[in-house]
Amino acid sequence: MPYTLAHPGFTLPLKKKYASFFSTTGLVFGSIAPDFDIILRFSNQRMHIFQYGLREILFLILPIAVASAIYFHLVIKNILIDYAPAPLREDLVKYKNQNILKNSAANWIRLVASALLAIFMHLGLDLLSHYDAFTFQINAMLYYQSLIIGYIVYYFAMYFPPLFFTGIGFYLLYYSIKKENIKTPQILQWTQNTYTRNFLLVYIVITIIFAAIKIGISGIEKKFMIDSVAISLTNGFLISFFVTPSIFAILNRIRKQRG
Repeated sequence: MPYTLAHPGFTLPLKKKYASFFSTTGLVFGSIAPDFDIILRFSNQRMHIFQYGLREILFLILPIAVASAIYFHLVIKNILIDYAPAPLREDLVKYKNQNILKNSAANWIRLVASALLAIFMHLGLDLLSHYDAFTFQINAMLYYQSLIIGYIVYYFAMYFPPLFFTGIGFYLLYYSIKKENIKTPQILQWTQNTYTRNFLLVYIVITIIFAAIKIGISGIEKKFMIDSVAISLTNGFLISFFVTPSIFAILNRIRKQRG
């Protein structure tokens, strides 16, 4: 399947072309929510695209996407802006302190509808890039009478389609961000500010911790080693995306209470 973090790239162009019809937050969280079952269950099972029916989409994946979007606006967003390097913070500060709970009914409908569309787009892309690589391998081995060709065909069928769509997704994501004219900080600017440096350090440590926990619980499948490592790192990264800002938000509140 295409890499989880590449999926937003397929949905954000909709926001650029039809800005008044879509919610950026809804598109982003809707596009990654279908993979939460693989990532957050600490499991290597990757057949979720065949397990989701309309009921699961409407009453499980959609609420998770919307809840994640709300939590992002209430907690995560302001912390990410506060601890971003100066050039990036200057461009994003206009988005601070926007209370999503005070959205109009129309904005809520747009958020939910955007998330639902992004969920269906995610599952559709997964289906397009998912092939029965084992069948391809067996047929190639029988036709060419070659074990080596069978393995080549297997890995091509297994990895080329998702890597192809992943590449397109990341390009579209880059294109969408570039169109926003947001200043991209240089690597040194991420480390010059003590607050930014501390935030990044905690983020990385938490990512590694949860990736290690994921590997410890589910192990690394030899046949799917690349998948196992990628899923584990993504697991840690996404958990850290929610946990790290929450820790800093709590610390900031404690600091303010102490004066």
